[in-house]
Amino acid sequence: MTDWSLENAVSDFLKEEFKDGDLISHDWLRMALDINARAIKKNEFILLERMEAFKTALLETHQIALQNVRGKGYRLVPPSEQARYAAEELAHYMKKGFKKADSLLTNTRCDQLSTDERRRHTDTQIRVAALSGMVSKGKRDVFLLFKNSKK
Repeated sequence: MTDWSLENAVSDFLKEEFKDGDLISHDWLRMALDINARAIKKNEFILLERMEAFKTALLETHQIALQNVRGKGYRLVPPSEQARYAAEELAHYMKKGFKKADSLLTNTRCDQLSTDERRRHTDTQIRVAALSGMVSKGKRDVFLLFKNSKK
């Protein structure tokens, strides 16, 4: 690997003068993040690690959010869309988390639990289901905020 640094990647990004809504290609990102076959062979997670560091630096230092556009690259999220993007990200991860929790709770060997453990397990299922319901209603309420601003 060369002398890649996060600071240089961010500097290169800023020099390009990308605009809100622009798409940054995977090729450009691989160049800026110094990702090549040799680097990947050395560390198969290097692209993910550097991309996450790059996205975090842009967001926290320059308030620029990047949104993955599958198969194409990353889009600069305009500030006017950042709240909706944040809500969509939250909804995605919460749905994923509830699905995982439900699977764990549903697929427990309950026959091997004591009475107290079984009661705690059932209470957890009830509370997770209630929380899921509250979140679903809250999610609908959040997305109502964006109803009139659809593309």
